[in-house]
Amino acid sequence: MDKTIVIKDCVAGTISNTEAVALKIELQNALVNFDIVTLDFSEVKVVTSSFLNSSLGEVVSNMGIENLKGRLNIKNCSSQLASVIAAYMTSLKNVKLQS
Repeated sequence: MDKTIVIKDCVAGTISNTEAVALKIELQNALVNFDIVTLDFSEVKVVTSSFLNSSLGEVVSNMGIENLKGRLNIKNCSSQLASVIAAYMTSLKNVKLQS
């Protein structure tokens, strides 16, 4: 089964660590209950590194990048935003799982 998380419906904004917590929780729960999770960035113009650290970064740290391969998709974002997210995810390749 698949799940789509629409970012604008999940969080109040995409700037701060605090705003990212809702996405982190939603994403972690979805990855436990669904095979593939798609993050829909419709109408999202900007995300900060703080937001990414506290959402995607925390999920990678908790679950491991290997466990997310082929299970996490991104859609409906600008090419610039896609590049930022791709670069961020690439930077997480060496992140170790939290014990």
